[in-house]
Amino acid sequence: MAALAPIPARNLKQMLEADGYAVKHEDDDNWIMDRGPGDETLSIPKYCDPEHGNVMALEVMDSLLAKAKITDGKYFELLARVS
Repeated sequence: MAALAPIPARNLKQMLEADGYAVKHEDDDNWIMDRGPGDETLSIPKYCDPEHGNVMALEVMDSLLAKAKITDGKYFELLARVS
């Protein structure tokens, strides 16, 4: 299986929306998302470092995917849906 590669924050947001998450709050820096009451809230940073190609840091992305309980297989399925 292919390794996870960093993606733009907007793509991750779209993937999470495809998995049932919704934006509950937005400010200039973050999207706050969850799937409903009792669900873990995710804070998706909008800022991506242009020096690294405007993609999220892999460590941040991995942490968010783990909180959302998205496996590698599901990641690639969702990525294909939004690409």
